Amino acid sequence: SNIGETTVDISWDASTDNVGVVDYEVFQDGISIGLTGGATSYAVSGLLASTGYNFTVQAIDGAGNRSVLSIVLFVTTSETIDYTSANANLETVDWYARDIYASQNIGIGVTDTQGYRLAVGGNMIAEAIKVELQVNWPDFVFEKDYKLPSIEDAEKHIKDKGYLINMPSAEEVANEGINLGNMDAKLLQKIEELTLYTIEQEKKIKRLEKKNSELELLSKRLTLLESKLLNKKE
Repeated sequence: SNIGETTVDISWDASTDNVGVVDYEVFQDGISIGLTGGATSYAVSGLLASTGYNFTVQAIDGAGNRSVLSIVLFVTTSETIDYTSANANLETVDWYARDIYASQNIGIGVTDTQGYRLAVGGNMIAEAIKVELQVNWPDFVFEKDYKLPSIEDAEKHIKDKGYLINMPSAEEVANEGINLGNMDAKLLQKIEELTLYTIEQEKKIKRLEKKNSELELLSKRLTLLESKLLNKKE
């Protein structure tokens, strides 16, 4: 089983005798290649691709007695397929590799990478993606000298252009795509700006609540004073 270009796994039924089988010796083309320590399987390696091999096994019991050789198992290893442009897309050929190093660009599902190191035509899935930015992370929004756009300016920009200040338009995204790192930075900038707007709005609400409480207290005092004046007239 598991016949590869340079490896194969072989196995057999256990042998028995009146002393007790303790080991098996494996032979490749009549030459011993190892003992199994009692296991009834052996992983053979170091073979040549597209080559036929004969394997036999001999049982050894506790007294050192050896059985006759087993029947011959003939195995032909898998063919080595060299990658070429002619066989690259054959449905009958799969490519397996440990590490792949490319000095130029890689395209998957596309024939034009448009200058990108990796271009994928279709969906992609990954457990994690790390983007190392070469731009400033937008914590500068919280610096004292940062000029936060007013709500009026933001509203005017939206009415005039149809998108947020310092954000790409739908047309730009359609034509140029999105740089994930830059877009994450821009989105965080908007979140931080929104946080500042919210903080300022909360302060205004508290000031209005305080003024409202003062007005309510003043109204009660006026009502009380009015009541006293009416009582005096009576």
